[in-house]
Amino acid sequence: MAELAPLRELFDDPQNDWAAYPITAAHRRQLDAFSKLAFGPFTTLHHIGQLLAHLYTAYVYQLTKPHEPDGEEALILLYHRAVAHIQQHYMDEGLNRETVATECNCSVRQLTRAFEGRSVTFNAAVRTLRLHKARELLRKKPDRSIEEIATSLHFTDAKHLANQYRKQFHRSPREERKAISPRK
Repeated sequence: MAELAPLRELFDDPQNDWAAYPITAAHRRQLDAFSKLAFGPFTTLHHIGQLLAHLYTAYVYQLTKPHEPDGEEALILLYHRAVAHIQQHYMDEGLNRETVATECNCSVRQLTRAFEGRSVTFNAAVRTLRLHKARELLRKKPDRSIEEIATSLHFTDAKHLANQYRKQFHRSPREERKAISPRK
């Protein structure tokens, strides 16, 4: 650290919160190579030293130049930003791809590409959050009708909510209410 003044300044700064810097796929491959070198049959101090020097150089380069993800890495970050936005705004009536894309500063196509191949699609993420909220409302507010809950969560009607609810939780909203209500 003594040779690189900016790194020394970062280290000495008491205000620095030392945020984590992600490593790239290339650096992950280098760590894998290091692992093979460290535990493989050709482990030498020279090889390990070269790899550590290369990793240190790459890390210093990351500190001096802001990291701008590209390709798949950028899509992963966009996916997580979009999911976070959906989690915060799932109760908004106008929540759709266009509004989320605007909030994430990307095109609708980029947002669609970010959700491709993931376990949860855009619509499924919104629907799942709304269904969990419906479950919470069914349990905490038994006086509200299923139609009111469906309307407040932006389902087309109670039947639509019931169908989606059954797919998600394997029981209808009425069965949910019966299961949690005290028996007399």
